[in-house]
Amino acid sequence: MCITKSELDKKVQEYREMKTLLEQVQNEVDAIKSEITLYMVENEKSEEITVDGKVTYKDSSRSSFNEDALKEALNTNDLKPYKKTSTFKVLRVK
Repeated sequence: MCITKSELDKKVQEYREMKTLLEQVQNEVDAIKSEITLYMVENEKSEEITVDGKVTYKDSSRSSFNEDALKEALNTNDLKPYKKTSTFKVLRVK
């Protein structure tokens, strides 16, 4: 589907408006999330059942990869054989 420059201008304007709306909604979601978190902390709960769902607030963990430590352990600076690079397109509207 090919659009005209005029239609592109309208789409960019619509995109910006929707992005602003999305940011406003995200701020509201974050505020509600903070209130729920505060409830869980104040009541020292890790799990709570609600009328139509369940809320949990528990510790979580994540592991990360230390490339410098691997270089030192393997005594090499060339990690290309161990890396996988993915290429993808990104659309940015400013």
